[in-house]
Amino acid sequence: MNSNLNNIHILLVEDSLSDQFLMQEILEKTTFPISNLTITESLASATNILSKNKIDLVFLDLSLPDSHGLETCKAITENHYGIPIIVLTGLNDVHVGLEAISLGAADYIVKGTLDEYGMERAILYALQRNETQRQITKTMDMLRGYNQKLEQFAHIISHDLMSPIVSIKASIQLYELEKKHNDLTQTAEEVMKEVGEGVDKLHNKLKSLVKTLVEQQTSGSKFDTILLSSFTEKVIRDMKDIYNQPDIDIEVDLDEEQKISFVPDLMYSIMQNLLSNAIKYRSPKRSPKIKIWAEPQEEYYCLNIEDNGIGIDMEANKNKLFGMFQRLHEENTDIDGRGIGLHLVRNIVYSNGGKIDVTSQVDVGTKFSIFLPREPRFI
Repeated sequence: MNSNLNNIHILLVEDSLSDQFLMQEILEKTTFPISNLTITESLASATNILSKNKIDLVFLDLSLPDSHGLETCKAITENHYGIPIIVLTGLNDVHVGLEAISLGAADYIVKGTLDEYGMERAILYALQRNETQRQITKTMDMLRGYNQKLEQFAHIISHDLMSPIVSIKASIQLYELEKKHNDLTQTAEEVMKEVGEGVDKLHNKLKSLVKTLVEQQTSGSKFDTILLSSFTEKVIRDMKDIYNQPDIDIEVDLDEEQKISFVPDLMYSIMQNLLSNAIKYRSPKRSPKIKIWAEPQEEYYCLNIEDNGIGIDMEANKNKLFGMFQRLHEENTDIDGRGIGLHLVRNIVYSNGGKIDVTSQVDVGTKFSIFLPREPRFI
């Protein structure tokens, strides 16, 4: 609940001048400042005010010139979810007040029964109830997020991690079968080679999984100001062993003053993964070119990384583009990749209130646009 009650802004939606006057008179006797009261007489005007102004609570008469009954309540609750509404009813339609609560209203008051003590109690209860509901919704969203991650990791364990284990077990069973009938010198070497390869695969899978978990746990912490130009140059320098080939052209079009507030380690991971993909999936038909630039867009700062690589068939891959252990170019078996990078990038961006836009064309190239909030935001 808003801890400073002097900053509570109330909207009264009431077309009766006598009821408006009565509500003002009662509100003046409470601890809430009358100067923060806004009055309007129609649903259309109320919706407009709610869209453009800070309103903490609404007193809503259900009978307005442009709306009547529960449809008035629905119009507010459905379009402005999160703002507590106290419905004003007449003496003979208390049941309507109860139905309004079932539609999302915080409370109802029968006109003519309210004094300053009742109004203050109703406002405080509605604000507290709304805050409690907000916390419950936030907790449920977090639990749903944790549950989705749990299901995802259960999928990984049941399929990806079991695969090398099954391979190792099959090799050992083959060895047990062969040793009954043959000279095992050569067979043992082959089995040990297969077991070793299986262990390596299992090790790599586990390392990737641990890396994912660690980066997800650190999401939303240790924010700092990042100067994009120098930061990007550092990422490129650190990747020198990967891209340091004379035919790769990386253009960094960033002003020295461009900056963003974000977790440096996570920003590093975003850039490293996208640059790494741009280099790995270069086209064999042309020299690789990568361009990096950033631009402010309303409440976001947009970081763009564009390449002229082999591109992505977006129609065929849109559902697995950011999936864990999902490789989009499985036909290119000579390219090292475990399908982790884009999954990490998406989780980092989404968990910090950002979004991602991808445009790509096969045999032309791919552009990733990373939208990060200008102000830190946690999901």
